[in-house]
Amino acid sequence: MSISVAVCQPTTASLRSTRPEDDRRASPHPVETVRCVHAALLKAGFADLRPAHLAVFQHLEPGGTRQTALAERAQITNQSMGYLVDYLVRAGYVSRDRDPGDGRASLVRLTKRGEAVEQTARVALGRLEKEWESRLGAPRYTQFKIALAELTEATAESQSAAAVGQAGTHLAHSRSRP
Repeated sequence: MSISVAVCQPTTASLRSTRPEDDRRASPHPVETVRCVHAALLKAGFADLRPAHLAVFQHLEPGGTRQTALAERAQITNQSMGYLVDYLVRAGYVSRDRDPGDGRASLVRLTKRGEAVEQTARVALGRLEKEWESRLGAPRYTQFKIALAELTEATAESQSAAAVGQAGTHLAHSRSRP
């Protein structure tokens, strides 16, 4: 399949700004990124995919991932993730295979069709990143990526600490009950 993906241009509705010239810049906003990837997928012929389905692709590991882990990573309920995975299985994008490490569990894995979606998304993201780099210049774009990585790491650390704190609080409350 030939993949031709144009760099997405931001929509003014998604990039409201106090300065008119800012509305013409590409946005690193997640919603805009999803819109760009989805547009590339539509152009490549994956018309049956919706933006919500991208959460499954985004969180799949190469060897497969349990549905519960996908739901946790996407921050949605297991039931909602199950709905998305069921659709993608029926459409031929992913499969559910028995987990070799635990026969009671299954792994969600990409099929060949799912791999084509992933490749198309990677091309779209690569082009979008090149667009951002050309607009910011290489040094500023590198600084942006470093800052974003630092923020992502700090957020993950604080979420992890909060989860440990919540577990400790829950344990303390359960021990104090008669």
